[in-house]
Amino acid sequence: MVEYLNFTSQNIGWFNQRKNDDTLIVRPKFQRNVVWTDKQRSFLIDSILNGYPIPELYIQEVTNAEGISEYIVVDGQQRITSFLKFIAGEFPIDESETIPKWAGLYFSDLSEEDKKNFYGYKFIVRELPEMSDSELRSIFTRINKNNVSLNEQELRQALYTGDFITTVNRIADKAYWGQLGIFTSTKIRRMQDAEYISELAIAMLNGYQNKKDNLDKYYEAYERSFDKNDVLEDSFDSIAKEIISIFPSLRGLRWKKLTDFYTLFLTFYELKDYIPFSSDNREMIGRQLEKFADAVTKILSFEDLEVKDDEGLSSDIDLDLYKKYAASVRASTDIKSRKNRQEALTEYLKKKLDI
Repeated sequence: MVEYLNFTSQNIGWFNQRKNDDTLIVRPKFQRNVVWTDKQRSFLIDSILNGYPIPELYIQEVTNAEGISEYIVVDGQQRITSFLKFIAGEFPIDESETIPKWAGLYFSDLSEEDKKNFYGYKFIVRELPEMSDSELRSIFTRINKNNVSLNEQELRQALYTGDFITTVNRIADKAYWGQLGIFTSTKIRRMQDAEYISELAIAMLNGYQNKKDNLDKYYEAYERSFDKNDVLEDSFDSIAKEIISIFPSLRGLRWKKLTDFYTLFLTFYELKDYIPFSSDNREMIGRQLEKFADAVTKILSFEDLEVKDDEGLSSDIDLDLYKKYAASVRASTDIKSRKNRQEALTEYLKKKLDI
């Protein structure tokens, strides 16, 4: 216990030197994304320039047999990355986060006195002894467990390093997500893309789950053993590319909504034996999916989902499927609603494909 209480102080100049000699490991494998915006970084830079106190950092020093030390950042990635990026000239100080004196300035624009004070700013550093990766991940999780700035997926990223989460992260980095456009930059930055992909993956492998309830259970199980890496990645690749072949852009379609895309993706997974579709079927499926989505949106606009004063829709032979889907949108993440949505859409597409 005493080992965890050792602390020292290091100034920013020391961290910059460690970066330059490649002995500072700012992103160990249990941290994935740098999540701060330039406004958040600017607030930190302003605090440093003003000499305000900033929370302590957690660092592990590891020395090899040749006497060369590396410094692994266990907690404090955002703070360290921010001031190193500022020194490197990667962003100016946001005018909304500082006083007029420093507004819009890059590090190179600071006065000699300000640069000296900046490099000399000292952080309290909590020193951790050498330990296994699992122990480091456990400490990182404990440090951040009650930190409201970290969400559940960011904590999972700290806790797990096995084949499952590695595969999920690799899938999350695929270029086709950018074309599909279902994730905002904020969701990507906060790893919520990886969480969503995890939900899809677990549904593909184990059937529908209640919203996120079983994610940790499967993460823990797959940390011990997971051998479907390639199959899972291939399935994501083929389905995503098929959706893009039908809809090069989801803009303006309800299929871009995360709830509806979830259903669309898993419906295509159920139809995976028929993928890739022929060019004629792709064109037909595109039309039918637009029709289905428009009908659902219209039904959702009616009180109690009762179709009134719409002769075309009320006489549509697929009305019951539209209504079944629409009724399950409002409780979008429970297991029954997820099943009902997929059953409705799958039956609809199978009828159109005559399979």
